[in-house]
Amino acid sequence: MLIIGILLGIAVISTIAFFVLLFRSTKDVNPAQEQGNVKGEAAKQEEQAQAQADTQNEATVDLSRLSITLNDHVKGDKNAPVTIVLYDDMECPFCGAFEGTNKEVIDMLKQRSPGWEPVMPNLIKDYVNHGKVKIVYRHFPLSFHQNALPAAEASECAGAQGKFWEMHDKIFEINGAELSEEKFKTLARDLKLDMDKYNACIAGREMQNKIREDMQSAAALGVEGTPAAFVNGQALSGAVPYDSFRQVVEEELR
Repeated sequence: MLIIGILLGIAVISTIAFFVLLFRSTKDVNPAQEQGNVKGEAAKQEEQAQAQADTQNEATVDLSRLSITLNDHVKGDKNAPVTIVLYDDMECPFCGAFEGTNKEVIDMLKQRSPGWEPVMPNLIKDYVNHGKVKIVYRHFPLSFHQNALPAAEASECAGAQGKFWEMHDKIFEINGAELSEEKFKTLARDLKLDMDKYNACIAGREMQNKIREDMQSAAALGVEGTPAAFVNGQALSGAVPYDSFRQVVEEELR
């Protein structure tokens, strides 16, 4: 009962944080302070992620708590034997490295750990494209990233028109200080979305419930930072190199 109470408490706090983030005004935010230095932020996130990984990465959760829903975005064969549920923040520099797009952070990680390679492009090439792995993407926008929540909403509004992954890829190609709602509109036009529908979706906050559900499920699983992945229920979080993912996937395929 104590554990259940703790998890419920985390979920409630996550929900409150979501609404604070959703409705806060940005006019009092200092852009330089908010965005910070990419290297400094990435280094701080890496330290936090590694501290979390020490206790979380050997944990395995009940697969029923990671069940795929109709609202989930799935890349790959839905019948693939290995399921990776990924909680991510579209502004997070380290998430950009995980996705293989933030070259600055990738270079930093390679200097610290020779042989370090980004996870997502290699997973897709080696496993997703061969029907062995499917990736389920869920949102976990961090409160100190000003454009993480708007990015999540933009991707979901694109998803309402069948182009979630296309918007996901374009946002991660930018991944950082240049993200803005105007930039998201430009990306939506580039994807040839129906702009009336897209703008109505953004203005009406039509996707906030979907994003909140993702955040609540992450909180219930003990997720504290991004990226946070679960490979058939086994937690892999933080500055994890591709080789670590590959080893876990291979074990699951045996």
